[in-house]
Amino acid sequence: MRGLDRRTVLVTGAGRGIRRATAVRLVEEGTTVAVNDRTAERTADTVSTRPNDDASKHR
Repeated sequence: MRGLDRRTVLVTGAGRGIRRATAVRLVEEGTTVAVNDRTAERTADTVSTRPNDDASKHR
């Protein structure tokens, strides 16, 4: 995902699964990420995840 640093990306459905992993990875790469999901709880959980905590689960 090179070349997305200093960019802003919207990841829809980022509360779980591959979209959550994508959002976390984008943050690791220096991208500003906006996320949403069907439930506020999953959205908040994704937002509160520190990149290194979640990334190892999805590799």
